[in-house]
Amino acid sequence: MIKQAVVDTADLGPEGLSLSGVYPPGVLDLGRDAVRQIGDVRWSCSLARQGARIRVTGALDGVLELPCDRCLEASEIGVSGDFDLFFEQRDSLEYEENAEIELEEPDMRTAFMSGSEIGLGDIVAEQLLLSIPMKPLCRDDCRGLCAQCGQNLNSDTCDCAAPVVNPAFSGLRALKERLENNSWK
Repeated sequence: MIKQAVVDTADLGPEGLSLSGVYPPGVLDLGRDAVRQIGDVRWSCSLARQGARIRVTGALDGVLELPCDRCLEASEIGVSGDFDLFFEQRDSLEYEENAEIELEEPDMRTAFMSGSEIGLGDIVAEQLLLSIPMKPLCRDDCRGLCAQCGQNLNSDTCDCAAPVVNPAFSGLRALKERLENNSWK
């Protein structure tokens, strides 16, 4: 369990509430062994009532360590982003537990809560994970691993033979080379 700011929505007035803070390295539990918080995570958010819902908007930025998608070496990735979420009281009588329901766009940004407290650390951790790039790289020109021997091609070369390319893809190879050379002859 992380030490976090907890807001009791029962005390939330019509003017709303603005908060900000910093989680030092290692404080947030991101729930994944491969992802670690290695730098401060700065966050700010505003909470406001909108009818029966609580709207939480905010921003965060921080530094995480995770494996590069190409070479698997640990790499620092700066993450930042904005978030806009809604919280509603869960009505236990509204849905059967195993019933199928169809979610619509507003439902995708709505979380249900029981009780009146919202843990902001959990929101920050979730938003950090959602801010990780789809293909995190240690650097833009990462050469990755050799497909045959597994050698990290960023640090050394290997003596493996060049992979055999299927002749069916020769047209695509020619197109790629023309695009790289900007030559349309």
